[in-house]
Amino acid sequence: MHSINTHVFGRYTITVIDNLFSWAEMEGLYTNFCTLPYRIANSNQVDIQALQDRHLKADIDPSFLQSIQFFGENRDEVISSFFKHANYGLYKSYVNLGVKGDAHFCHADTYYPEQGKTLLYYANRDWDVNQGGETVFYDEEKKEIVYVVTFKPGRVVIFDSDMPHSARPQALDGPNYRFTLALKYLKDYGA
Repeated sequence: MHSINTHVFGRYTITVIDNLFSWAEMEGLYTNFCTLPYRIANSNQVDIQALQDRHLKADIDPSFLQSIQFFGENRDEVISSFFKHANYGLYKSYVNLGVKGDAHFCHADTYYPEQGKTLLYYANRDWDVNQGGETVFYDEEKKEIVYVVTFKPGRVVIFDSDMPHSARPQALDGPNYRFTLALKYLKDYGA
């Protein structure tokens, strides 16, 4: 049975959902994410050596999410309940590929208060709490950490897209790769 925990920090909300996927479903998602064509994020710039954010990502189409059955019968009901009431539409979807030694910077996915939601799915099949990779959330001024979500296989995190956050680096003695599905939603997008 899945569990849902919601935390409120000022005007921001973070929801953590566990046990939404079976082991077989998690294994299938992980396998699919391992075979995606990753590239340097923002690599459409002329000089990628000057990029501050050099993480690897693979853009994916919503049809890919259907083909790998990310939104299964009971998951769709649980996940969509966070987006339907405000008419959110999916406008961007990709998988982040973290590698050892990555630098992660505090950022927001949108800068429009109460206009967007982000969904993260932690896709690794094995991960230990000592291996790092947490998602860290900050206050509005980006000065204080207000919440940390442990990177746990199969975990879904939904939060307000304008909330400052970053990924903590993964430990050098852990897995080589950290996979995170990121789905970005905006109010009335595509309506």
